[in-house]
Amino acid sequence: MKKIVLIFGFLVLAVLQAAASGPESDGKSNFARFYDKYKQAPHVSAVYVSESLLSLASELDGFVDFSDVDINGADITALMAIGKLKSLYVMSASWRDQATKINTDFEEYIKEGGREYEELLRVRQFEDVVNLYYWSPDGEHVGEFLMVDKNIFNSTGEVLRISIIQFEAEGLKLADLIKITLDIAKEN
Repeated sequence: MKKIVLIFGFLVLAVLQAAASGPESDGKSNFARFYDKYKQAPHVSAVYVSESLLSLASELDGFVDFSDVDINGADITALMAIGKLKSLYVMSASWRDQATKINTDFEEYIKEGGREYEELLRVRQFEDVVNLYYWSPDGEHVGEFLMVDKNIFNSTGEVLRISIIQFEAEGLKLADLIKITLDIAKEN
């Protein structure tokens, strides 16, 4: 009788777990589902880089001396943080209708994506707008980073072009991300 009660108890727990996890139990991040919605859409360029490929770059650190490597004056050692990335997504649309749809969904993702994103930077120059966002699981490390670059038609507010870069990281300190961001901004 105890076995039957235990088995029944485990079945109830399994059903409750499945119900609690809901439709997001497919193992994909919220951004992966956002990306999947548009990756095959017309007039959209989409790139995904897996954690396995990203980790290969960090493995070069012990075999290659990066101290003398100079890329337009940028400190290449900061880029070795790439080994802490779990995934990287890049998406771009330069057709107005598709860019507007992506922008609408992206703004909803930022507001209602289940995480509290903090805006790191906002730059507007003429019709171009760049925003950097991040989410931290503990206030010290970066869990997710988002950069969106939009070209907006001023008279109507329509988005004519949009590019989004997103990555998830593990063990990447916010201070390292800010240093990388400032190094890149200095060069541009």
